[in-house]
Amino acid sequence: MNFLELDFGELDIKFELTSIYQSIDMLYQAKDDLDDKASTIRVALESEGVSFNAYKKCVHEARKSVLMDCYTLSEKLYKSYFYQLLGYDEDSTDAIQKFLGEKINPDKFSPNVKFQEMIKDIKKYYPNFNPFISSTHQSINIYDEMVRDRHKYAHANNYNDRTKEQFIEILKVIEYLAFELDCLLHKNDCLKTLKSYIEFVEDSSKMKNFYHFKSKCIDYFSTGSEEKVQHINYPSLIVEQFDGSIENFMDACRGFKAIDFQQLSEEHFNDIVQLKSYFR
Repeated sequence: MNFLELDFGELDIKFELTSIYQSIDMLYQAKDDLDDKASTIRVALESEGVSFNAYKKCVHEARKSVLMDCYTLSEKLYKSYFYQLLGYDEDSTDAIQKFLGEKINPDKFSPNVKFQEMIKDIKKYYPNFNPFISSTHQSINIYDEMVRDRHKYAHANNYNDRTKEQFIEILKVIEYLAFELDCLLHKNDCLKTLKSYIEFVEDSSKMKNFYHFKSKCIDYFSTGSEEKVQHINYPSLIVEQFDGSIENFMDACRGFKAIDFQQLSEEHFNDIVQLKSYFR
């Protein structure tokens, strides 16, 4: 997988995600080999004086470490966002920085990284924030289950195994969360714009009366803020929401801004309804 490069100071999100993904790939290849070629592997290991059962246990135990790695990265990501938001500098001798260091010491601060809990926290500082991906999304549920399982494993040594595909969905969620947090920190409205276009197309596609559609176009596009048109690399969890290209969808929506709304026709109405097919 090719993950996004995002700016979180010393935390290299792309490197961390890629490293975990490579570990998952290797571990589940080893697991598949154990399932499919157990006899061959047993002979090869024992010829080197290595216990087959010990090797099998190591492969299983290593998957537990991947669980911990996913959780730790989620925590490091959210902490990095939080301290960047506060402008915290641990090397500064400024009084405010000292106060922050004493009250929320990075070494002791342990945020709740369940999806909904992070959203609640973010809304304290950005009241109008709404995540692009719903908390009911299947991948979000898989991610939250990882957080719960990490606590069960850490406190009661109770480990629930998961598939390679589930681990990959967890990485996609972490990348998506990093993208949302990066947009907040750098005041990037790309997701807000994308969401508004989707809502516009969905609302328009429900209209049977062309004149209602025309009125909505005038109301929507004439009051919208000027958009900075730029190419954005979106996280895979968002890209997967679209059957077509996000950029093609955005370009088509932007095209409506250039229309003289008094000249809107039934053909324009049909075009905007067709855009509904771009996303699931």
